[in-house]
Amino acid sequence: MGEKRKPIVFNTEDLLEKEMHEYAKSINFSGWAKGKLMPAALSRLAQRGIDIEPYKNRRYGS
Repeated sequence: MGEKRKPIVFNTEDLLEKEMHEYAKSINFSGWAKGKLMPAALSRLAQRGIDIEPYKNRRYGS
């Protein structure tokens, strides 16, 4: 991956954003993101004719 990661910025003076910040610190954020992206990635691989069976049982964070 050649792109630089951009940090997520929360306004901790805003009650909702402060709560999101606290929650983000408590979860496996990378695993959560991979879990959310996996269905779309599997679909794209299948559209290209790639066998997705070896990847379907992978589990990422909660």
